[in-house]
Amino acid sequence: MKNFLNELRSLFTCQKMVGYLSGIRTRRRQQWHVWAWQRRQNIKEE
Repeated sequence: MKNFLNELRSLFTCQKMVGYLSGIRTRRRQQWHVWAWQRRQNIKEE
């Protein structure tokens, strides 16, 4: 039973890390979209 809990905990930690990393990736992508959108707006205004 204890072994099972350890497995579960390590799996949860791994998922947390993966979620954290993918969160960083999506956040970067969102920032890039905002930046590209702002540039497009600037080009329109000129």
